[in-house]
Amino acid sequence: GQCNETCDVCAQDCGACVCGDGKCEGETCSSCAADCGTCPSCAHSVCTVGVALDQATCPDSCVSAVCAQKPGCCAPNNNSPAWSVECSALAGMLPACKADTCVAKVCAQTPSCCALNGAFSQACVDAAKALCATPCNCAHGVCTAAEKLDAACDPCATAVCATDPYCCDTAWDGICVGEAGSICKLLCQ
Repeated sequence: GQCNETCDVCAQDCGACVCGDGKCEGETCSSCAADCGTCPSCAHSVCTVGVALDQATCPDSCVSAVCAQKPGCCAPNNNSPAWSVECSALAGMLPACKADTCVAKVCAQTPSCCALNGAFSQACVDAAKALCATPCNCAHGVCTAAEKLDAACDPCATAVCATDPYCCDTAWDGICVGEAGSICKLLCQ
C-alpha cells in the first residue's frame, strides 16, 4: 500500500509507469525517449575509423553543445523530460546549432563515408578534420578508459569535459566512457 519501490517494480503500490511523466521508471530509451533520453545511435565519433555513419541518427555539434551547457537535456531527471523547451531555446542561441553537422558535411563531400555498405575510412576522418575544424588527435578513443584526454582533441571529448572536467583533468575512466555514450550518443561497448 505504500510506494517504497518504483513503478517498474511495484505498480500496485506506485501506479503504472507512464511515458512522459519525467521519470525513467520501467521504460527505456526505445520505449520512452521523453523520460529516458534518446538511445545511442552513432557507432563512433567522426575522429574514429569504423562503420559508415548515418547523418540522420548521429548527433551533431549542436546536441553536444546543448548537453555540455545543460546536461539535463541529455540525461533525464525526475522533474522534466530530457529535451525540454529550455533545451530547444538554448539550441536556438548556440553558434554550434547554426552550422551543418560535421557528419552531414562529410557525407555531402564523400557519400561513401555514410553509404549503407560503406565505411568511415581514414579519408573520412581526414575530411572531418578539414571540413569541421576537428583536430582528431586524442591519445585514445573516447570509448576507451585510459589516461585523461585533451578537451579539444575530439568534439565528444569537448562535450564530456564541459560536463565532467575530471575526464580531462585527471583520467578518462569508465564514467567518462559512459558519458561519451550518453552525451555524444555513441555506441561505446
